Amino acid sequence: MGKRLLVIGGVAAGPKAAAKARRCNPEMEILIYQEEEEISYAGCGLPYYISGVIQERDKLISRTPGKFALDGIKVLRRRRIEGIDPQRRMIHGKNLESDEAFEDHFDQLVIATGAESIRPKIEGLHLKNVFYLRSIFDADAIVEALKAETIQRVVIAGGGYIGLEMAESLIELGKEVTIVELAPQILTLFDEDFAGILRRYLETKGIKIFTSEGIQSLIGKDGRVNQIRTTHREIEADAVLLSLGVRPRIDLARRAGLRIGETGAIWVNERMETSVEGIYAAGDCVETTHLITGKRVWIPLGSTANKQGRVAAVNLCGGHAIFPGVMGTAIFKTFEFNVAKTGLSLKEAEREGFHSVQAIVKGYDRAHYIPGGKESTLKVIADQNTGRILGAQAIGKGPSDKFIDIIAMALHGKLTAQELSNVDLAYAPPFSPVLSPVIVAANVLTNKLEGKVRGIPLSEVKEKLSTSKETFQVLDVREEDELQGPKIPGSHWIPLSKLNKQKGQLDKTKEIAVHCETGLRSYKACVKLQQEGFEKVRNIDGGMLCWCDDLEKER
Repeated sequence: MGKRLLVIGGVAAGPKAAAKARRCNPEMEILIYQEEEEISYAGCGLPYYISGVIQERDKLISRTPGKFALDGIKVLRRRRIEGIDPQRRMIHGKNLESDEAFEDHFDQLVIATGAESIRPKIEGLHLKNVFYLRSIFDADAIVEALKAETIQRVVIAGGGYIGLEMAESLIELGKEVTIVELAPQILTLFDEDFAGILRRYLETKGIKIFTSEGIQSLIGKDGRVNQIRTTHREIEADAVLLSLGVRPRIDLARRAGLRIGETGAIWVNERMETSVEGIYAAGDCVETTHLITGKRVWIPLGSTANKQGRVAAVNLCGGHAIFPGVMGTAIFKTFEFNVAKTGLSLKEAEREGFHSVQAIVKGYDRAHYIPGGKESTLKVIADQNTGRILGAQAIGKGPSDKFIDIIAMALHGKLTAQELSNVDLAYAPPFSPVLSPVIVAANVLTNKLEGKVRGIPLSEVKEKLSTSKETFQVLDVREEDELQGPKIPGSHWIPLSKLNKQKGQLDKTKEIAVHCETGLRSYKACVKLQQEGFEKVRNIDGGMLCWCDDLEKER
């Protein structure tokens, strides 16, 4: 008879491990213990169920207990596992329907307990219409409340992926949405400039956004929330979604004496095995390795959970599979914008000790003469010393996913900017410009790495405008027809077409930061000025495209 495998947790990593184990070992006895009523559901699809894009709840269920049973996998729902005894190879828990205690033995065990929503210690959490969004049952509660209650004003606490996806869902349902974020920016895993692009876009959709504000309390009337109090203001609210992040569920593992990693999640090796032989863990409850830094990280994502569940199953069945790590590759959609990231952001790279450079370019999904083109802005980051690509971000209505997937493969291959600039990507006018924006960004990085031009990030420009006005100047080289909109305060305007004649207006002793709309013409201006003996010239990365605050309206 085959060995007995128990799986604790039935959403992503657990069901994947069970299904793969069955394919690897047809004789193995497999049981999945799940505390919830539902199993194997698409947590990433919950915002689209709430908005009505997904109209049938059952579409979110990837595999029912009945389908698992056809493969000889037994699913025991409404069972809470309360302890693991590694020495006796036993688990114990409670049947939540009968309130009866039970024990079960295992030869192999997979812990896939996932993560749970962070619940702040603030007044008013007990009020009605205060929601979290982690499980399908959380989504059910929100859907039901939006049907049955008079809810018009919704406050979302947290400007991360889920909060931003839910902002779209609620606007589509006709609600008034306010986002409150404790950090100085929404989208904290991205750099400030790209987070600023998204913020400006969301505000055009009618979403109010307050950053650097923590929620102090929820205030109610007749048992329902009707206001939130932050560190700066009071905001009327008919409902509140607390989307403050998640943390790994590790209590079972900790009580069992399993090693907890430096991130606070369960430690596993490349084979997804814990510190106890024969006990594996996968998904949002475990830490892994960052493939760029080599450090241990906890980055919970559904795609990662499924890959880890598969690796655990192969190994517990006697195979040899490894999960080397992650780069934090992620993407989400909010309205028409596709927002994606892989590897390190610029601020993360600097924090890790890299001397990094960045290129920011605009890119389309087709040649400029093909109608219907959609644009995304792409940032690619490289190490100044080695030229190795470190990460990328993309945002816009265009092919952000395509750009980021290409960069993710470049990261896996440890390509340099020079190598990336010659990658053989597919081209035809309906699918891409003749030079992919990825190639263009790699060329810009190569120019910087070779010292042809120096860049300056917007954060440094802002700092120098406030602290070094006597030795620092911003030069705007856009043409006259582009100047109807905002400008950078204190900037000096000389269009690129007149730079040769008017360069005498500039002070060679000052550091000059040059910008246009996106960076191409300002690059040309930097080259011209350098040829004329200007030594302190730098190109503003991203230009006006990424400048998101402190703007003057007209000249």
